[in-house]
Amino acid sequence: MDGETWPARPTERKTLKPLDERPDEKPPLSHGSQDKSQELQGLESILPSCFLKSKPERQELAFRCSPEASIHYPAGKDRLSLASEGECWLFKSGSFKEFGCQMSPKKLLRTKLPTVSPPEVWSRPPPSGARTRARTLPATGSELPRPLSLPAAQERGTEPPPPPHGELQYLGQIKHILRCSSRKDDRMGTGTLSVFSMQARYSLRDEFPLLTTKRVFWEDVLEGLLWFIKGSTNAKELSSKGVKIWDASGSRDFLDSLGFSTRAGDLGPVYGFQWRHFGAEYKDMDSDYSGEGVDQLQKVTDTIKTNPNDRIVIMCAWNPKDLALTALPPCPALCQFYVVNGELSCQLYEWSGDMGLGMPFNIASYSLLTYMIAHITGLKPGDFVHTLGDAHIYMNHIEPLKMQLQREPRPFLKLKILQKVEKIDDFKAEDFQIEGYNPHPTIKMEMAIKSAFKGVV
Repeated sequence: MDGETWPARPTERKTLKPLDERPDEKPPLSHGSQDKSQELQGLESILPSCFLKSKPERQELAFRCSPEASIHYPAGKDRLSLASEGECWLFKSGSFKEFGCQMSPKKLLRTKLPTVSPPEVWSRPPPSGARTRARTLPATGSELPRPLSLPAAQERGTEPPPPPHGELQYLGQIKHILRCSSRKDDRMGTGTLSVFSMQARYSLRDEFPLLTTKRVFWEDVLEGLLWFIKGSTNAKELSSKGVKIWDASGSRDFLDSLGFSTRAGDLGPVYGFQWRHFGAEYKDMDSDYSGEGVDQLQKVTDTIKTNPNDRIVIMCAWNPKDLALTALPPCPALCQFYVVNGELSCQLYEWSGDMGLGMPFNIASYSLLTYMIAHITGLKPGDFVHTLGDAHIYMNHIEPLKMQLQREPRPFLKLKILQKVEKIDDFKAEDFQIEGYNPHPTIKMEMAIKSAFKGVV
């Protein structure tokens, strides 16, 4: 039965030799084998730390293993090799029925897998004698199916377990990139480890996702977002408040390198300008753009108030016409808002994700924007969904991130808006109060700065 718990089996870590180096063991049975009991025995001899259980509904073989398990499945003509270090899903085409296992640090729970289609399977076996490389999908921040481990809490007569800490998604993405990425060079010579397409979902209902495994400066997040909302492109306004995140991008040397010799501190038509004046002709940071272009942010709030079921509540910072005028292209390119059951959720698409420096800031910034819009529209915060295109770790961030992975997440903080605010432009820094932020110490990472036309962010 689904959720059936079996006696524990030791979960000692075993590393097995390739099949051709183990002459005393029988090879896995071929595609045409009819004896299913022999198939099971053959698989258990290869995977001694996992319990295998047949399911007649499907024709793939699947394993889900924790970091305690190390599995090496030998390659063969009619099957693909599988290997895992970490909590990953692996799928194999073949004639075997589906099997499943779930490893736990303390005990082994044996359970069937849900009968849903995997997001990715191999469609053909490798050539005869070929050695194939295992394909490992993201362990966290993805839409992979999860196994059913225990009956529902109400059936057991106990309280449901608390949900996993949201920060584990971010840490899991870091682990996945370190293990399963491709090396990509850039024109600045730093280099990155990169994967394509990742996603994480953070609840905003009773907490606020300001990361705790290193200190993220709340004042920088808050003042930076208020600066965006204002529509400003003047980096000196932030610098005067002690927020230095845009100083390098607005510096004389950096702007000179882009050919903007008369624009010290002027970042060009970046995020705030596109949010409030999309399509307007950009002149400089001191010009008055009142009434020019499309005020996307105001349209978002108006639509949520008047037609919350609208499916195109979208705000876009990506304007190809203006890219040549910006100090940096907008990595968080587009966000969409969604209303259901009195809750407002936001999904951000970020085409280029700097996992070490940019991600913690952007998670907090767009979560805060969701809080603010929910407040003025009479809704409650729901979820923040973060979708990444090129998710990468700069080579000089690898060791700092490994240090961060050694830390245990602490409880997320609580965010309060202290007074009723009617319009998005009326928010001030003193309207917000955070409670319970107790992060680990700061981890220093160097910022990599590149323009859209001289490298990749």
